[in-house]
Amino acid sequence: MFTDMKILIDPKGRKYIFKEEDMHTKDGMIKADEINKCEVGGTVKTHLGTEYAVIHPNITDILQKARRGPQAITLKDASLIVGYANLHSGSKVLNSGTGSGIMDIFLAYAVEPEKVISYEIRDDFAKIAGKNFERFGIDNVEIKMKNIYEGIDEENLDAIILDLPEPWLVVRFAVEKLKIGGILISFSPSIEQSKKFHDALDINFLQETFECVLRDWDMKVVRPCSRMIAHTGFITVARLISRNKAKSEEIKDMKKSEEIKIKGDEVNNEVESEEI
Repeated sequence: MFTDMKILIDPKGRKYIFKEEDMHTKDGMIKADEINKCEVGGTVKTHLGTEYAVIHPNITDILQKARRGPQAITLKDASLIVGYANLHSGSKVLNSGTGSGIMDIFLAYAVEPEKVISYEIRDDFAKIAGKNFERFGIDNVEIKMKNIYEGIDEENLDAIILDLPEPWLVVRFAVEKLKIGGILISFSPSIEQSKKFHDALDINFLQETFECVLRDWDMKVVRPCSRMIAHTGFITVARLISRNKAKSEEIKDMKKSEEIKIKGDEVNNEVESEEI
């Protein structure tokens, strides 16, 4: 795990991950041997004399330094998801929508030594995530090339995390695969997605939907910073309290109904075109 790694911090608070090789910074070079010999809590100097502090990284450092490909979830949202999912060491969690692996890294840190199962359908995203896991020593994430809309393999899950275009299509599977009391969470950029997800959940789950707006403060002048991380997405947290199949079966055909409607619209458009 990345907690065995080292990061260096310069006098301005900028952080650099040590990659077991000589480091070249704006303040000069630092030999890898010197960093390896330095104990955590100590300092090393560049060849120009600037001191850098040496510490172990934490989860926020890793998320800031991870390579990002597809739209990655932010720290403010990821931390809320882990908290509301009630995750701890040994929890069984499934994440769908691997992306660049940012959420998986956060989950892996929370449930270690238990393994995180992550579903992804795109090879390019899976490769980006795999490189991030390798870079930071994350060995308790298993990526499965699988479409969650077709089902869930795992049983008796403590939590399922979704970052998908159509999360409501997963509800019928989640009802069967979650423990009673287990948590289903969806992160969606639009309120329309969240509303459809909400409507699919109303019988089997206790739920709430919210967003997180993060505003930093400049304590030198004691006022809010001029820039802030505002809306990034809506988080719906749902706790399974029953297995009422009637509602789940209604959701099963939602996608099919939408496809039929789209085809019907296409036929109507063709007829209108012919009449013109």
